[in-house]
Amino acid sequence: MLKIKKAALCVVVGTLLLACSGAPAGGEVQYLDADALLQKIAESKGKVVLVNFWATWCPACQQELPELTKLRAEFGDKDLLVIGASVDKSLAKLKNFLAKRPLNYQVYQASDDAAMLYGVQSIPVILMYDPKGELMIKHTGYASFEQLKLTVDKLASN
Repeated sequence: MLKIKKAALCVVVGTLLLACSGAPAGGEVQYLDADALLQKIAESKGKVVLVNFWATWCPACQQELPELTKLRAEFGDKDLLVIGASVDKSLAKLKNFLAKRPLNYQVYQASDDAAMLYGVQSIPVILMYDPKGELMIKHTGYASFEQLKLTVDKLASN
């Protein structure tokens, strides 16, 4: 009985944390093409923007997701916008993955033209824009929380 109450409490607390985080409810995933991505970046001047190209089937991407979640929690909405751009072809698989591993930032199903815009040929890829909206970093491969935090701090202070 105690285990059931603990599990229920964890679900309630997790749901509240997710709801307060600004992440979409219910695994809501929108389609993101190159034009929409550029628009989101342009609308976010004044904060650092991190775009993460990833996929549910990518082990390095799965390893990096908790780092991005921690980074988003560290900085919040005021200073940092994190955009998850999944290159998964199956929307159902992406939604199923997110239902099991909710994230505290918006995840989109990226179009091929969004990935091609940045020459993404392997994943994960992280793009970082400074508060002026200029692309400053393109990193391919896993990035740790410490690396990401250091870079966001540096870009935010310029």
